[in-house]
Amino acid sequence: MSVIDSGGYAFPSSYESRPDFYGRKSLIVNGGMTLRDYFAAEAVKGLLSGQFSDHGHYNLNAVPQEAYRIADSMLKARK
Repeated sequence: MSVIDSGGYAFPSSYESRPDFYGRKSLIVNGGMTLRDYFAAEAVKGLLSGQFSDHGHYNLNAVPQEAYRIADSMLKARK
């Protein structure tokens, strides 16, 4: 099993400090969407814009696979 590079978070993380059950401060991190998911979501827009459709019909199984292939390529290009 290979590890997929997510590119980290696409948007800044938020941090909160709250007391836990025992009154100790605990850090809660909300990381949000990964950069890979953001790139894939943006790629879907292009894929569904019509250029890759067959007269308005899409292969809905191929679109996400192609979107993540594009996202992975974009992450690779950033390095």
